[in-house]
Amino acid sequence: HQQRSRPSSDRIALFAVAQPTRSIAARKRRKHKCTMHLMYYLDSDGKRVYTLKKETPAGAMSHSAHPARFSPDDKFSKQRIVTKKRFNLLPTQQEVGFPLVR
Repeated sequence: HQQRSRPSSDRIALFAVAQPTRSIAARKRRKHKCTMHLMYYLDSDGKRVYTLKKETPAGAMSHSAHPARFSPDDKFSKQRIVTKKRFNLLPTQQEVGFPLVR
């Protein structure tokens, strides 16, 4: 039998670069990072303008149009209510017709 010659270090380096080193799970995680999120900003009339960009034309940050995740097992609801009471932000503490400003 003839022995095969070992590949040169150049061939090994090229082979190592050409082969994907990430696992399938890592590729799936990366795939999900590239998703676009619907964003919005307020125009001069106070109406929402929806976009996929992270910045407004004026250069300010746009806001996410997606609601926050909801969990029936909310561990921090008591702290949120106490904080809103402290700063008079509860809807029951607002005057009639006074919009809650974020």
